[in-house]
Amino acid sequence: MRILCVSPCYPPQANSESFCTGKMISALRDCGAEVLVLYMDSPDLCDHRDHSALWSKASENSFAVGHVAKSRRVTAAFLGLQYQTAAWARWIGDVVSSCLELNRRQPFDLIYSRSPTLCGHLAGYWLARRLKLPWIANLNDPWDWHLFPGRAPQHVSAGYATISNFWLRRTLRTANIVTYPCNRLAAYMGRLSGVDRKNEIIPHVGAASSDNVIQDEFRLVHAGKLGSNEITGRSTIALLKALRSFLDKTPAAVPITRFVLVGKEDPQTNAIVAELGLKAIVVNAGEVSYEESLKHMALASVCILIEGKMEEGVYLPSKVADYLTARKPVLALSPAKGTIADMVSSGGVIRVDQQDEQEIEKAISRLYTAYIQGLLLNFAPSDRVVDQFSAKVISNQFLQLVSQLTPNTKAAGHAAKVGYGLPETELAAR
Repeated sequence: MRILCVSPCYPPQANSESFCTGKMISALRDCGAEVLVLYMDSPDLCDHRDHSALWSKASENSFAVGHVAKSRRVTAAFLGLQYQTAAWARWIGDVVSSCLELNRRQPFDLIYSRSPTLCGHLAGYWLARRLKLPWIANLNDPWDWHLFPGRAPQHVSAGYATISNFWLRRTLRTANIVTYPCNRLAAYMGRLSGVDRKNEIIPHVGAASSDNVIQDEFRLVHAGKLGSNEITGRSTIALLKALRSFLDKTPAAVPITRFVLVGKEDPQTNAIVAELGLKAIVVNAGEVSYEESLKHMALASVCILIEGKMEEGVYLPSKVADYLTARKPVLALSPAKGTIADMVSSGGVIRVDQQDEQEIEKAISRLYTAYIQGLLLNFAPSDRVVDQFSAKVISNQFLQLVSQLTPNTKAAGHAAKVGYGLPETELAAR
C-alpha cells in the first residue's frame, strides 16, 4: 500500500496536530505501509520546531512545501479560480503539481488528507480527482476556526466563511471515507454541514515515556495550552481556587503537593497563582519538547485535563490519549455532556464541571487520599482503555478501512453512531 498523505501540520512543527499526524504516520509505517507526506513549511502556521527522537521515523519520506511568498494579484486570482478557494491557492497548486510528478514516477494507491488547515483537504480533493484514486479525509477538530464551539465566532469575512463552508460540504460528500477521533465531533460536523453520511472513528495514537518513576510527592500535571493561549478558552481559575481550598483544609498535603504546568505560560494563570499564594505549589515547566512532555506525564500522580466552556464536549483531546497511555488517572474539567463524559464509565477518568470549585476540590481530595493510602492505581485506566490508543490497534483499523477501497469506491451515505473510540466488543475481539 503506497499512501500519499497531505498534512499541513507535521513534525518538526511543534503543535498538537503535528504530533497527532506524526504518531499516526509512524504507526502506519510500522505496519508495513509506505507513506509519503507533504506538509507546509510556514511560520504563519507554526514557528516552533520539535526535534524529539520520536519523529525520526516520521521524518522519513516527508517533505516540506515551502512558505508561499505573496503572488501577483493576477496569478493569485487565477489559482484561486482554478482551485476554487480564496486562501492557500498557491500552496495547493504547488502540492498538486509535486504530487502529480511523484505519481508519474511511482503510482500511489490512496490519498490521505488531514487538517488543519482546510488546505490539506482541498489538495486531497484535487489530487483524488486528477489521479482517480480513493481519498480518506481526517478531521481532528472542527473544519475551520469560525466553527469551533464554545467560543465567539472568529472574525472572518463573509466571503471566506462561505467558501470554507462550501468546501466542508464538498469534502464530506466526495471523500470515500471521512475519519474523526470521536463520534461526537463527527455528529457535530454533520449538523453544521447538513451532510448525512457514514463516518469512521480513528482515535488518536497515544505515546508514553519509558521513564515511569513514582515520585515522593502528590504531583498534578497539565500539558498543553491554557487560557489566553488556547482558542477554546481553557481557564484555570476554578481549578486553582479548588486547589487552594484543598490545601487550606489539608495542611499535611502542602509540603508534598505540586502542580506542574507544561507548556507556554499563561499570564492569567500566573496572576491567579500569585493572588492565591500558590507560587510554592505551582511549577511552570515552560515549553518543552514532546518527549520531555511525555516524561512529565510519566512523573505525574494525576494528569489534568481542562476543556473550554461549551454545552457539549465534541473533542477527544489528543493529550488524553497520551495521559491514558501513560496509565495515569485523569482529572477532567469537562462538560457533563461530551466525549470525556462518555469515557468515565470505562475507568481512568474522573470528570467534574469546569466551574464547580467544590466538586473539583472533592476530586482532588479523593485522589490525594488514594495517593496517601497507596491506592492510586485503582483510578488508573485498564488495559482495555489503554489499548484503544495503541499504535498497532489504530493503524490496523485504518488499514482495514483502506483495504475496502477501490478506485471506483463512492462515499457512503449513512449517519454516524454516537459514542467514542472503538466499540468494546470490537476491542475485546482484538
